[in-house]
Amino acid sequence: MRKLAVATCLFLTLLPASQAAEDRFCVAFSFANHVTYITDPFISKASQADAEAYFATQLHAALIAFDAVQCPVPARLDVTQASLATARTFNARMGFSVRTLRFSENRLVLSRR
Repeated sequence: MRKLAVATCLFLTLLPASQAAEDRFCVAFSFANHVTYITDPFISKASQADAEAYFATQLHAALIAFDAVQCPVPARLDVTQASLATARTFNARMGFSVRTLRFSENRLVLSRR
């Protein structure tokens, strides 16, 4: 199950990226707790590596336990929405609780979604 979740995220990271501001989202997995955290979409010019490092820092600051993070950059907004929907559905089917996070004043908070 863990390998399949990681494989799905790795697939999402293969989507095209550019240096311009992109609509993106981030995903974090807590395998021991069977929880997947997915952010609401946000706009960023950061590289994928920088976005992932920042997301990990924010997770630590929010005291959210995680094992892996990914911040894929889909090519278009409609692809972002489809990728989010697929990630939520897939993780729920794999038995993971899916929790939505959003950035508020540069901090992560649980979304009411």
